[in-house]
Amino acid sequence: RDLNTIVQQINEDLSLIASCCCHNHLLINPDKTKLLVMGTRQMLQTLPDFHITLLGKEIAPTASARDLGVQVDATLSYNEHVTNITSTCMASLCQINRIKHLLDSRTLENVITSLVFSKLYFCSTVWANTSKTNVRKLQRIQNFAARILTGTRKYEHITPILNDLRWLSVPAMLTLYDAILTFKCLRGLAPKYLSSRFNTRASVHGRNTRNKNKLDIPAFNTAAGQRSFIYRAVKCWNILPEEITKCESLHSFKSKAKSHFYTVFK
Repeated sequence: RDLNTIVQQINEDLSLIASCCCHNHLLINPDKTKLLVMGTRQMLQTLPDFHITLLGKEIAPTASARDLGVQVDATLSYNEHVTNITSTCMASLCQINRIKHLLDSRTLENVITSLVFSKLYFCSTVWANTSKTNVRKLQRIQNFAARILTGTRKYEHITPILNDLRWLSVPAMLTLYDAILTFKCLRGLAPKYLSSRFNTRASVHGRNTRNKNKLDIPAFNTAAGQRSFIYRAVKCWNILPEEITKCESLHSFKSKAKSHFYTVFK
């Protein structure tokens, strides 16, 4: 479609939104409004310069925008988000490291979990498709936290330490959170717009096969599609043992899935 036509339609929609807000005594701040155009790097490079208008202010496309604590960029690489997480978590760990001698090991672990890991995995199902390079950056945060908790030196091998703590690695934790959200979708504990994306193979082709109760894998041919949550979730769910997928309670599923991923990613 013609870019000018699309911009005109967006401007008309923004005008309607502004009128609705004004009618309901709500305020819109154009200075805090951002325009984010998403696509591949090749597509974005061919995009001509343009802007939209909100309450008389011209808004040009931006490289990234923050939404509910997640820094979303135009190519959905989440590089900036991971950089922000790494910086914030490392600063918190350095502060914790200064006072660790005042805390017992259990309290220290609770502090690390509350102040670091809660930020490390925040909205992970959104950005878990980020690059392996970014995942390694986050793994270094977990490794540093383990060294603080156990008093391990910088150059000592970290894998035995993580095993002793029974901590899942960052890739394992990201997979676990995907599996937990999938369980919620299949048990009616998630919003319908997510739950409706999952279908069993029997509901798609109607054949009475051995794998009829497994989830149907979406037909994504592009790498971007195969990094999406729905694709990752279905592939993760289908390889889980039946004793885990048959769990009825969320607590039981979390416990069994965590033990399973600990063995798989070990």
